[in-house]
Amino acid sequence: MVAAELAVRAKTCPRCGRDRVRFLRDTWYCPECRNGGGPVQAALLAGKSLAQAIEGAGVSIPSRAVLLALRAARNEYRRELAGSSRAQDYIRQSRGILPETAAMFGLGFAPGNGLVISRLLRRGFTLEVLRTAGLVSGNGMYREHMWDRLVFPVESPSGLVMGLAGRSLTDAEPKYLNTHGGWRSQALFGIRQAAPYIAERREAWVVEGYFDVLALHQAGIRWAVSCCGTALTYQQAAVLRRYARKVLLLFDADVKREAVERAASVLRDAGLEARAATLPDGRDPDQIVLEESPEALMDIAALAEAVP
Repeated sequence: MVAAELAVRAKTCPRCGRDRVRFLRDTWYCPECRNGGGPVQAALLAGKSLAQAIEGAGVSIPSRAVLLALRAARNEYRRELAGSSRAQDYIRQSRGILPETAAMFGLGFAPGNGLVISRLLRRGFTLEVLRTAGLVSGNGMYREHMWDRLVFPVESPSGLVMGLAGRSLTDAEPKYLNTHGGWRSQALFGIRQAAPYIAERREAWVVEGYFDVLALHQAGIRWAVSCCGTALTYQQAAVLRRYARKVLLLFDADVKREAVERAASVLRDAGLEARAATLPDGRDPDQIVLEESPEALMDIAALAEAVP
């Protein structure tokens, strides 16, 4: 039984029984008891077993082998970064990110010489698992998915590596290349590091880019997360609602107003207060804190307004 079916049959909160529950796509939220979740949580509260809930919701859960492969790949790419002065120079000199900040977020480097995949195979990971994890592609003769890219591991709040995003060092297209799977619609880059600070403030700042998150945390704004280059989703809003009551959208100036309003609508439907700040044309959050000051961005945030 999925959330939409519960809404049709009962229109009540599966946790407290009140009748003001909101159902939106595959998530639900009750403003009375301030609880909510996705179809799995709703089915569990309706008395289903975990296996029945997962099957009924049509949720794809990565296998333990895939999660272990992603974690092992993250660690291998971190080792490669330690040995690449070129990648380190890009992070420090071109992007203004200190080594300790890069280490805190587990950044790595994919040289694309096949050595990382060879080491993973020697450790016992099969090609099928590596292919499912999005680390290799092709049938028969395989090729490494990440080539000459800075690697951002995207984690769950508990630290599970959900996916990897690779950023070209030369701005070659595609600028970003991601491992397979639907993790981008569910994950928030930086949520593991930011969650305690978001919970303390009851507020999160959502930015667009991975480097925006790194720069803001480095500047002491440690409640920032990124929506991983996608439009903000209901699943991401549900994650934020575990820790926050308010969300500030700090999108680049070239983002259309309709996209900001859509993101704010998703947040409101999840029971969150949504505001948006207008950035100067051509300026990203990381540029403001690195080239001006953290206070300059805080001043912009102070002028944020509720989004209708």
